[in-house]
Amino acid sequence: MNTITRPIRSDRSGPGAQPPRLIAADVTGLETAIDRLEADLPDLRNFIPPRGVLAAAHLHLARTLCRRAERRVTTLRRQDQAAPHLAAYLNRLSDLLFVLARHVNRTAGTDDIVWAPRS
Repeated sequence: MNTITRPIRSDRSGPGAQPPRLIAADVTGLETAIDRLEADLPDLRNFIPPRGVLAAAHLHLARTLCRRAERRVTTLRRQDQAAPHLAAYLNRLSDLLFVLARHVNRTAGTDDIVWAPRS
């Protein structure tokens, strides 16, 4: 088992199989990975726009898609139609994707650029 998440397995596969269920430990695993990666990054005190090397751009794009899914799951949760830990998992996953993008940029020698509003 890695530190990001436990292996998620279903009892069955194929037609009619139940999807794997997320548990609180899956969310905790993402938080652990975020903490570990952030330890090697400078503190973030300002908004930074999504920039950097191609891999970081892909991670930023994945993050926006993850946030969209989180918003949709939040709507489903209000109707009690989504798993309890799914919204929290997507939230932490999008945070992990952001931290991974920062990590990839730093590894590539690209510093965070602080956003400055137009005057």
